[in-house]
Amino acid sequence: MPITHIVAFKYPASLPDAGKKAFAERFVALKDQCKGVLSLTAGKENSPEGMSGAYEHVFVLRFAASQNDADRLYYLDHDPAHQEFKAFAAKTVSGAQVWDFEEGVF
Repeated sequence: MPITHIVAFKYPASLPDAGKKAFAERFVALKDQCKGVLSLTAGKENSPEGMSGAYEHVFVLRFAASQNDADRLYYLDHDPAHQEFKAFAAKTVSGAQVWDFEEGVF
């Protein structure tokens, strides 16, 4: 089963909506820049439950599952485009949360 990698970001109050949109578009572009990403979907958090904790954008990536988890580990630790994006994100966002799971594995 593929591995699902979910990332949510919140932004500082000083970042205008145009900056948030540009940040999100830059993340979505990683789909075509990074090796091993099977799919990437994203959007603005819109749950009526009010439990988002001020996280505004959510990104869902899927990687092929393999015995050694090569695609996800390469993306996380070695992919040049992702490494550049992480450095950019560290200077842009006020918070991030990440969850990974393999479907059906509890």
